[in-house]
Amino acid sequence: MLKVMKIKPLEYASVIINDPSHGAVQVEWRPDVNVVDASTLIRQIPDIKEEHCIIEKVSLLCSVESLELVKGIAAPSEHPKKHREWTEERVARAKNGDNPLLPDATDLVQLESSQRQNMIEELMECSSGNRIDAPAEVIYVVYKSIKGLYKGEVDILDVLLKGNVLSNLYNFLNADCHDFM
Repeated sequence: MLKVMKIKPLEYASVIINDPSHGAVQVEWRPDVNVVDASTLIRQIPDIKEEHCIIEKVSLLCSVESLELVKGIAAPSEHPKKHREWTEERVARAKNGDNPLLPDATDLVQLESSQRQNMIEELMECSSGNRIDAPAEVIYVVYKSIKGLYKGEVDILDVLLKGNVLSNLYNFLNADCHDFM
């Protein structure tokens, strides 16, 4: 079917290719998967259970404290209302010991508020500069802004964009994929 097809280059093709004013996307060729050494594509996943436990602990402690901070504040829209319901369910599960990453979840929920706040600060110091810095920071800045978020005084996007918190989270989430981008 294509035996009779004839292809001719455009008269000024070289000028067009080097002229970025056309606004089109140019294809960037990558090595064919069949010619790439497979051992460079496959890596052992590092054991990060301990790091996940730290993030989970920060998240649980911030959730308990957040509930205390927004107690009595009417949710201005549907999203904060759903967030409160989700947080209440999460804390209730933790009180019942239903947290596979934190066997001491019940004890953490029952701590005094000042003890939880101190533990949050200690965990944030521990995570600073480590692999888990970005997700811990997201949890922390939302916790620190929770009253303003519930009162409608603060926008969540503004909170996450300040200090590149959201960008750092995206970088964290894409860290294992950078070889393929």
